[in-house]
Amino acid sequence: MDIYFCPFFNFFVENYKQNMQFFDLKHNAVK
Repeated sequence: MDIYFCPFFNFFVENYKQNMQFFDLKHNAVK
C-alpha cells in the first residue's frame, strides 16, 4: 500500500507545501 494514498498524509503534505510557500514569501519580503 502506497503511503501517498493516505488522506491524512496527503493533507499533511499539502499543509507542509503551503507553509513552505508562506515562509518563502515572508523571507523574501524581509530581504
